[in-house]
Amino acid sequence: MPAGRPAHEFNWNLLDSLLALEASEQFVAESMLKEEKKPITPRRIAAKIKLIQRRIKEVWDLNFVQYRVQKIEYQKMTLRQRQWKAVNEGVPSLLIWMGKQYLGQADKNEERITQDRPSEVKIIWSTRNPSAGNRYDEKHKPEADDLEPEQQSNAVLTPLED
Repeated sequence: MPAGRPAHEFNWNLLDSLLALEASEQFVAESMLKEEKKPITPRRIAAKIKLIQRRIKEVWDLNFVQYRVQKIEYQKMTLRQRQWKAVNEGVPSLLIWMGKQYLGQADKNEERITQDRPSEVKIIWSTRNPSAGNRYDEKHKPEADDLEPEQQSNAVLTPLED
């Protein structure tokens, strides 16, 4: 039987859950001290940080940063799995978000100006107003006054078909 202090219980669950949330060494050390109902002093925090580092090295042969990155990546993978599950269940907000992230989709309300002939400027506007659903919004209709003076006489305002 080895001489010295008895083995100290080490809460791997607390460590892993805090690291998955990207906690720092100091925060983890303070949380472990709180759980053990021990006073939180700079000396105890430093000792707890060394203990955490030593246990990670003994069990996993990693330093704190490597172990922390591993836990964060696992948490990200779990989040992605949950998002895909929600998407498959038809959660509208996640469908929109995933479309933006993975398909390059974006919210756009744009006006396009095209020139069919040098003497005529064609303004095409969308009748879709996101805040009003698909209804036409008179406030956002472009006017010939928005053009340069030499273009105003030849302006043709055409609604874009949705």
